[in-house]
Amino acid sequence: MSRTVVLLLLLLPAITLAQETRFELGQRLRYFERALDKHPSPEARKRALEPLEQATPTFFKGQLATAAGLLDRARLLLEHAQPADELLWAESLIVKPQRRLYPCSANAIPLKIEQFYRVSVEQPNNTQLRFTLLDPTGKASDTLTVKEFSLPFPTTFKIKPLVEGDYLLRTEVLVNGKSHANGEMTLSFVDRLDDRLSALKKQLEDVGPKDRTTESATAGRLLSILSDLQAGRTLETNYPAARLVKEAEDALAAHQAKKPFYTPERTGQFWLTLVSGNETDPVRVQIPESAKQGKPLPLVVAMHGAGGSENMFFDGYGDGLVAKLCEKRGWLLVTTRTPLLAFGGGPNVERVVDAFAKIYPVDQKRIYLVGHSMGAAQAVATAGRSPKRFAAVAALGGGGGFRPSDELKAVRFFVGCGERDFALNGSRNLHRQLEKAGVKTRFKSYADVEHLIIVQLALPEVFRFFEGEQE
Repeated sequence: MSRTVVLLLLLLPAITLAQETRFELGQRLRYFERALDKHPSPEARKRALEPLEQATPTFFKGQLATAAGLLDRARLLLEHAQPADELLWAESLIVKPQRRLYPCSANAIPLKIEQFYRVSVEQPNNTQLRFTLLDPTGKASDTLTVKEFSLPFPTTFKIKPLVEGDYLLRTEVLVNGKSHANGEMTLSFVDRLDDRLSALKKQLEDVGPKDRTTESATAGRLLSILSDLQAGRTLETNYPAARLVKEAEDALAAHQAKKPFYTPERTGQFWLTLVSGNETDPVRVQIPESAKQGKPLPLVVAMHGAGGSENMFFDGYGDGLVAKLCEKRGWLLVTTRTPLLAFGGGPNVERVVDAFAKIYPVDQKRIYLVGHSMGAAQAVATAGRSPKRFAAVAALGGGGGFRPSDELKAVRFFVGCGERDFALNGSRNLHRQLEKAGVKTRFKSYADVEHLIIVQLALPEVFRFFEGEQE
């Protein structure tokens, strides 16, 4: 593992102290990535470069709110050569609901609006807040407009009785009637919520270690997520909790009936806990419609950078670009999780692939690895350890070491890094070492690109590389 990655991991304990801000930071990253798609010009990227370069080291210092402010400023600089003061102020606000998961009998959502990070701008005159609750079909269910407020501002959003489902709370900050900052988060409403979660917990207590299956382990993981949401804890991403309650119930019922629940017939995105003997591996997966045909499909295994999780490639990194590219091609996708303090280690990718392939139709000759930063080092090490298992590897924004072998010469490598990335020397060294070992490799550096957005910009080229495109 590179000295840079070790240093970053040493800083990570500070990040765990600010878990509640991770969700909002993740949202700001997604908004930036969406803006980058809309404003891809080199001129816009140059304007945004300075705050972007500051965002990553600020994140690793545990200053998550400050990092979010830098991401907001970078996004505004993509959109405006000189962002107005009222824009800077509006973007600094955060909306905190008391909970993200409610019983259907709930008639109000307590909210608190405050400033997420400091800006040297006073609250503009004529500011308003507008909240809209959208039902699962996207139709507005309830609205609330606050015409006068000062920060911090608590309020209550009264709602009518709702049917079970995953709803979207949309927030707008208006200045002189013009919408300046838009945010969104998932709020879920579940019928008989307390009773159903209690029943799941009781049933899972009867599952012994020897009886554990992917179905029961996944139900246990989903229950943990749902219990956190029920208790008012803020998790790092938007979970469709109403869907997950039903999924946990159905998966556990299938386990009790000794039948599989997760099969190629069940397509979409899932948070799974794969079981291999005494080992479990939490992953997030995407199963395309083409899996129903039963024919072997290419598989992409994606590994996140330090401080991330299995959600990063779905909810970040180009607003889930890897999932979109896999869906377009009808490929399978698995994203793994590396614990915060997994020094020198990472997910056992071979075990993950084997467990996944027992459920879904994997083409063993077309398994691809992609990793960012720490994940790049893990992808490289995995291929070096088991070269016969993988067809190609993409290492983005990172270096790493590998075990040279004749078998590794058959694996194709793509090494990509931004020219303003602190990991550039490590990426270049990896490329040199691969060439020295006789491994087929392509290296590309990206002008005016730092550590954070390399994945978003490189992924389209990476997938063409996986498909065998030549330079």
